[in-house]
Amino acid sequence: MEQISLIVALGAGLLSFFSPCIFPILPAYISHLTGGTIQNQKLYVDRPLLIQRSIAFVTGFSLVFMLICCYLCRL
Repeated sequence: MEQISLIVALGAGLLSFFSPCIFPILPAYISHLTGGTIQNQKLYVDRPLLIQRSIAFVTGFSLVFMLICCYLCRL
């Protein structure tokens, strides 16, 4: 297996994030993550809740991918 640099991996992740198939789910993801409400045409967001949900999301995603990687390395 060849070594992939961190820059290449980061670039590939960014390209995949901005692919056209991701655009339709971004509003749902952002609205769920922020838990914001709209009142008088302004968005109100509970910042501590946003930070808590962001950390939980990143931790959960990272954990799942690390587990998958560990499982595949044992095969």
